[in-house]
Amino acid sequence: MGNLGLAYADLGQTERAIELYGQRLAIAHEFGDGWGECSALGNLGLAYAKLGQPEKAIEFHEQALVIEREIGDSRGAGNALGNLGLAYAVLGKTKKAIEFFMQQLDITHEIGDRRGEGRQAGWEDGCVVDESFQEGSGEAGCHGRRLADVVRSARVAVAQSTTGILRC
Repeated sequence: MGNLGLAYADLGQTERAIELYGQRLAIAHEFGDGWGECSALGNLGLAYAKLGQPEKAIEFHEQALVIEREIGDSRGAGNALGNLGLAYAVLGKTKKAIEFFMQQLDITHEIGDRRGEGRQAGWEDGCVVDESFQEGSGEAGCHGRRLADVVRSARVAVAQSTTGILRC
């Protein structure tokens, strides 16, 4: 169901993808498949973000984060934290976005995720990795710039905290 949902999402049929992700979530829950639940919840969050509903996206990413932590999937938790940061950045809640990006940064360092660090560098340059925040909106460039500002602020806070100037 999840892969089929991804295919529909790629075709731009987000509502159908959401139906399939919901079915995947129900099946994963029934069988106690925590990883499957997290995957479905994350995809649901991204789909709602694509529909311009970041508040609903946050609900799903928060649920995924809880389960990721319960099953001990640090990389998955980092992804959920990054998705939460993106959603809050889109909402203009910069301080909240920075909190999530900082938590994600901590995890990427803990697990040695150089690719994750690279994604953060991409965000700093104004590139939104998750295209769902760009598509179908006349405000796409605005989100990219706002997101870049958020990530720059987070990186400054990290740099200052490592020198003892600021504790985050």
